[in-house]
Amino acid sequence: MEVNLKNESLVSVTNVTSTLLSACFDLSLNSSHFIDEWNHDLMNELMTNRGCSCQDIVETNGLHNLFCAIRSLEHSWLVQVVYIILFGLIITMAIGGNSIVIWIVLAHKQMRTVTNYFLLNLALADASISLFNVCFNFVYILYYNWWFGDLYCYFSNLMGVAPTCASVFTLMSMSVDRYVAIMNPLRKRMSRHKTIATIVVIWIAAFLCALPMFLHSYTKKFFFENGDKRSVCYADNYPDGDAKTSAQFKIYNYFLLFITYILPLGVLSFTFIRMARVLWGGKTIGEHRQESQICAKRKVRTYKDCCEN
Repeated sequence: MEVNLKNESLVSVTNVTSTLLSACFDLSLNSSHFIDEWNHDLMNELMTNRGCSCQDIVETNGLHNLFCAIRSLEHSWLVQVVYIILFGLIITMAIGGNSIVIWIVLAHKQMRTVTNYFLLNLALADASISLFNVCFNFVYILYYNWWFGDLYCYFSNLMGVAPTCASVFTLMSMSVDRYVAIMNPLRKRMSRHKTIATIVVIWIAAFLCALPMFLHSYTKKFFFENGDKRSVCYADNYPDGDAKTSAQFKIYNYFLLFITYILPLGVLSFTFIRMARVLWGGKTIGEHRQESQICAKRKVRTYKDCCEN
């Protein structure tokens, strides 16, 4: 008898719970209109007239982009001032300094050497990532809101990786060019046309490496119980999940780690160690000539001593 009463009470509680949850379900909440535009009146109607809590509405309607906890999404004024000063200095120096390097190489014909073309490419990569990525992410970090739309979300994520790859590839090309010049000094140097062609290949390879960032970018809107709305720019929209669950996302990040850190570290270490050994143990032209003159004087002196004896 007690078991039956317990079962009946359990069933009644379950029925009441399901009734409350069904009362919190509304098709309008699942429409694209609600997802794109915050319907605060509908939320208030569900919470006030139907007795639904914010959490019940989220769980019943599957609104994973709705936050029931009201929390501050903006930094204090002091933190904002510090961010503005730091990012302002970084962006100004990066864009201004690299622009000066680009102007010097392009405006002065005598500066258009193979090495300076590579330096120009480095400056172009650094300036582009500051201009097209850092500036906009600074605003996003400052206000926790992506104001620049879907298209620029794709482009910003692309420009966060492509210039980095181009900069790394340029450093490797410069080290290989210096290595060949030192190890084979009589070999013909790389021409300007080959240098420009190398730079073009570098940028093509860089954009190919960054292409997954462009293809898997998207923006997502988040709503809060107080009616506030925030947009976030992501780059983890993979077929097998997001950044937490996607194996493809992890593989791509391991690839970037190899291509932008491990490979350049190996190439630069090999070339610079070999060059250092050659330059450290080798003799300069003047030093070799001086030693030859000393040996010749010794031979003459020895010959005179032999004749006198």
